[in-house]
Amino acid sequence: EVDGHSVAEVMQAFDEARTVKGKPTFIIAHTIKGKGIAHVADTVESHSVSFTKAQVESTLRSLGCSPGEIADAVAHTKEAH
Repeated sequence: EVDGHSVAEVMQAFDEARTVKGKPTFIIAHTIKGKGIAHVADTVESHSVSFTKAQVESTLRSLGCSPGEIADAVAHTKEAH
């Protein structure tokens, strides 16, 4: 079992799984839907929510994206009518 938000833990689990021969293996990755996005974290809406341009901007800023990445994403965001 691993923290599914930790790339290092997931990669280590893959490495360990590759060493198992002759039987199936599986990895349980514990995750939180929408982790890091305050208004949808751990809600069912995280799978189908439409973001406003303001929400896209604030979310990407909180996730540490660069101003250029944020501007590009906001420019490509289509708001619901």
